[in-house]
Amino acid sequence: MKKTVFVTLAAASLAALTLAACAAAPPPAWDASPAAMRDVFPDDEFIAQRGRGATRVAAEADATAAIARFLNSEVVSRVAVLEQAWAQNGDFGARTEIEAEIFVQAELQLFGVRHAPDAFFDRTHREWVTVLTHMVSLTNFQTRFAG
Repeated sequence: MKKTVFVTLAAASLAALTLAACAAAPPPAWDASPAAMRDVFPDDEFIAQRGRGATRVAAEADATAAIARFLNSEVVSRVAVLEQAWAQNGDFGARTEIEAEIFVQAELQLFGVRHAPDAFFDRTHREWVTVLTHMVSLTNFQTRFAG
């Protein structure tokens, strides 16, 4: 019984210390501003998009979707114009109706992407934040991440 209580207390203490250490860690440099993200992930080397979500996995999925939308978007626009004119007993009239619809779809198979290893939990907004990067050229990707 004493051994079970000790193990339970030790595990709880370790979990509390781990959570406290994670909570106390400052956000990564890329989170400070859009300019800071460009400093960490230069535009000539990376396409970087921020992701947010209730869990780290959800934040990574949001960042992945943002990269896909950035790289490949299909826009379909439909415009219909209805014009009517009439004349009856010396009276004239006209009517014009315009109907417009725009559909945007993004779909892409991504390669050479990496989620930031320093994703963090934003306590203020109660959500996970991460960034996903896509190397602009495969040569840069092989140089930076070969190993």
